[in-house]
Amino acid sequence: SSMLALAVFDVVVLLLYILGGLMASPGLVSGAMADAFVWVLILGFGGYGLGLLYWNGGVDFFVLGRLRKWRIFSSFRKASLLDHALMVTARFGFMGLYMLVQYLTLRLFHLEVPFGEVLVLNAIITFVGTIPVSIAGIGTTQLVMIEVYANYGTEEQILACGTSIAFFFVLTRALIGYFYIGPMSRQLGAAAERAEGEPND
Repeated sequence: SSMLALAVFDVVVLLLYILGGLMASPGLVSGAMADAFVWVLILGFGGYGLGLLYWNGGVDFFVLGRLRKWRIFSSFRKASLLDHALMVTARFGFMGLYMLVQYLTLRLFHLEVPFGEVLVLNAIITFVGTIPVSIAGIGTTQLVMIEVYANYGTEEQILACGTSIAFFFVLTRALIGYFYIGPMSRQLGAAAERAEGEPND
């Protein structure tokens, strides 16, 4: 249930980045592709809004009220509007770091992609990477990167960037985790000491 809710929050955040990227780079898409993006945004945000009406507004939409009792949707049933705002904000920051690392890695391999376009194109790459056709999206994301970044470098450059970027993501997370592992270890140690000091029933 919690993983399903997290996936929904991630989709909303990716849609926000696509919207921001299209506003920053209005010439990125045109014609039928632009219309497709507009419909994706309308359906995505509209679906999320209807979900809020259902879970938090009590609107049953005729026959769907029984879904609230299903355990797989328990996270949606328990989440308040504040929980939604906090989760979207937290995931927005996480995805923003992901976008920034992607942008800097592209620059490292001399792929001069504007940041606004990275927001849109990387969101598409992320969506494709979640499709369960390969292990952790390996292979599929590189193929999509070759396609969407074709105007900014050679296939060898893009492939090298696509295969190296996982290392930079892990390195970034490790550096962030380094600053938290000390305080967390102390908190866990203190909790273990309190547990040992409590009398057994």
